[in-house]
Amino acid sequence: MLLVRLAAAQEIPVGAWRLHPSFRQMTALADVGEWVYAASTNGLMRYSKTDGEVQTIDKTDGLTGNNFSALAWHQPSKTLVIGYTDGQIDLLSDETVLNIRTLATAPLIGIQAVRRINHILIHNNFAYLSLPFGIAVVDMNAKRLRENYLNLGSNGETVAIFQTAILRDSLFAATSQGLRATSLTASVNRLDFRNWRTAFASTNLRTVAAAGNLLLAGVDFSDVFRYDNGRWARLQLPAAQYNHIALQADGATVCLADGRLIEWATTGQMQVITYPELRMPLQSLRTGTIRYVADFESGILQINGATVRNLSPAGLFAPLVRRTAFVNGNITAFYGGFTANGQPENNTDGFSVFSSGKWINYNHAAGNPNALPPVRDWLTAVAADAERVWLASFADGLWTWQPSANRLQRATDAPNVRISGIADDGRGGLWLTALGTGNNPSVFRRAPNGTWRAYPTGAFNGGNALAPTTDNAGNAWIPFNPATGGGLAIVAENGRVRLLGTQRGQGALPSPNVLALANDRQGAMWVGTDNGIAVFFDAASAVSNNADAQRIVFNLRELLRGETVYAIAIDGGNRKWIGTARGVWLFSADGSREIYHFTAANSPLLSDEVRHISIHPQTGEVFFTTDKGLVSFRGTATDAGRTFAEVRIFPNPVPPNFSGLITLDGLAANVSVKITDAAGRLVYETRAEGGTAVWNGLDYRGRTTRGGVYFVYAADANGEERMVTKFVKVE
Repeated sequence: MLLVRLAAAQEIPVGAWRLHPSFRQMTALADVGEWVYAASTNGLMRYSKTDGEVQTIDKTDGLTGNNFSALAWHQPSKTLVIGYTDGQIDLLSDETVLNIRTLATAPLIGIQAVRRINHILIHNNFAYLSLPFGIAVVDMNAKRLRENYLNLGSNGETVAIFQTAILRDSLFAATSQGLRATSLTASVNRLDFRNWRTAFASTNLRTVAAAGNLLLAGVDFSDVFRYDNGRWARLQLPAAQYNHIALQADGATVCLADGRLIEWATTGQMQVITYPELRMPLQSLRTGTIRYVADFESGILQINGATVRNLSPAGLFAPLVRRTAFVNGNITAFYGGFTANGQPENNTDGFSVFSSGKWINYNHAAGNPNALPPVRDWLTAVAADAERVWLASFADGLWTWQPSANRLQRATDAPNVRISGIADDGRGGLWLTALGTGNNPSVFRRAPNGTWRAYPTGAFNGGNALAPTTDNAGNAWIPFNPATGGGLAIVAENGRVRLLGTQRGQGALPSPNVLALANDRQGAMWVGTDNGIAVFFDAASAVSNNADAQRIVFNLRELLRGETVYAIAIDGGNRKWIGTARGVWLFSADGSREIYHFTAANSPLLSDEVRHISIHPQTGEVFFTTDKGLVSFRGTATDAGRTFAEVRIFPNPVPPNFSGLITLDGLAANVSVKITDAAGRLVYETRAEGGTAVWNGLDYRGRTTRGGVYFVYAADANGEERMVTKFVKVE
């Protein structure tokens, strides 16, 4: 397994994946000697205590997923036990990842669907996993699930297990009924609930910890209790929600949800630790005099005396991105949105810009150097000019933003509506759609001179217009909310409106529920529905004629018929990236040939639910928004002009035993590319996708080519644009 360094390259190789986690909402820690491992809700990192190096680890390194929930270290086997919210378990050693999926996939009768691993306790050669329905025991020697303790309630009912602890020969479990306990002696059948007893009754008991002869239990909004000589005694700690208790030989550290740490000593002394950076500590560990804290709002913190350092890698502000957009040279990610019935989510996480391989977060969070007002539910953006960006907020209207000065201004002349989307018409105008306008118009256009016009949309004028997409003539294609009947309208600048439905002569859509639109490089509008794909090949004239959508035939059936199509994006080669509920496809420009079908099972894609796709046209990196986070893949196509730009070949030189794709970019659009050896013998021939061509290093017979100098010849069909360059392949 190869650990990925934090200092990620600005560009990744063609064919490579890159995950984009958030390291702000930290949830779990593990002390691994030289390293401290820390997990956020969708990211895993480790910090070197010796030199301060930070590394990130993710699905591209062999992990099963990114929905982390618990960590623990097994010293004898030097294995990190990773628990996920879906019940998956990864055992991570120096060079391997072993997955145990029994809990996630087993049809446990009568067990609720939630299988989150709440806590992991290591004792001898066993890992005790706390689950919403019981305790699972993993044999760390055999690397398998040994047994499950289910139905541990006082009457044999299912109870949630939050944490476990072991004191001498007894196993204690903090449950939804209080503290339950059993003996660990070999003769006791722990699968039988009658061999468990209630040691402390409380419905609010969430934390338990043991070390040496100490056993502590935290009852939320009450106190922490110490077990002493068969009795429980209060420690007189502040009443709060107790997130975690870390026990040491000389005392304990208690994490309070209100942003405080309590240091309690066995002598009875107590110290309250507060820092501005401490906001919601979920877990703490101490190594010598240094403390590490997983904070759900601040990331991973290192506390050394009066000094507090944030060790979290740069990343997205929040784990779940709703939508991305390519604007003025960068990919921008948005966290806001609205509910299915058109209500604001009131999300104030702002937005993030991916620049030079790093995410820069813009919001009103405390301490953010890129602070912006707390605007709610940012949705998307389009370029206003070379210096400014139009930003759309569902709850707070239309704004302009100047990134270079971080200056945000509200467009006070814009319609006072709940914006569902905006689109550039390619002629200096801006289309804007709205939800919740009732009988009032929900489609608007801002002319280049700054004046606004409202457009009625006939039968669909119910205040339910979703985000617009424009065709080559500047017409707006506007889907309507499926929750209120769906449908699609084309609106022209002159006020002409065509309403589209499923009937022949009226559009012949596969379904009225239009979920995705994309105008391709030949002027065709691709329409994604909950029943596959349809295409209007002459989209610009569709507003004024009765042309119906056409179906693409793939493998003797209509393209993706029966699939829910959430997203469509067009790359530099006019190929179609299509996001669905079953992963993401890449089809050829005409849709007749499948190039890729990525799923969470066969790739680092985080989930099969691919809700939105954006493409960086200059690098070809494709960004997939899923219900488990953002991930990107560098494709083989980029935008290209009519002439050659600065042609790059990478890697150059090609290292020995290189098995990736040798990439040429900066080419003129769709040129023919020939590669020869130094003697002039042709070894490979292809055609560029947009401005990029790739070679796998094999000759036309599929044989590995030898080291040496190779020449590249590229030319368009007329021979008017030509280029010759060379590169070296090391033996």
